[in-house]
Amino acid sequence: MSNEKKIKEKPKKKISREQLIKSYFKVLPYFKKYWFRTILALGLAIPIGSLDAVIALSLKPYMDVVMVDKTVQSPWYIPLLIVAFTTLQGFLNYLSTYMNGWVGGKVTADMKKPYTKFLCTRMQNSLTKTPPATLCVNSTTMLTNPAGLF
Repeated sequence: MSNEKKIKEKPKKKISREQLIKSYFKVLPYFKKYWFRTILALGLAIPIGSLDAVIALSLKPYMDVVMVDKTVQSPWYIPLLIVAFTTLQGFLNYLSTYMNGWVGGKVTADMKKPYTKFLCTRMQNSLTKTPPATLCVNSTTMLTNPAGLF
């Protein structure tokens, strides 16, 4: 047997439903500026999902005609439609990802503004007393995990 130390994991703290709802209401004002783009980005998920169904629905008759009836001439346009729908789906997927990333980046930047202001105004006294490395670590921790500043 080796003398390895066993690491005890901390039990995960469950978030109550009330805490979750309060957190959503705290974050919601940051999305109000970008409401239209947020709804647009989320709304693009509907046509992306339905285009999967269109491809599946178009494959069924194609396979029936080609495999069962053994005729290749009649459904020549189905592969072209599948490529067109897949291209449209890829474009919509890219647009949705871009919009979600853009809105997320803007909201994140907006959420960091009050904390940066907090660090610059209220912590001026500690700037002369605290070593720069400690300030850098503390401010980065506050900006990335600002739970205590709400």
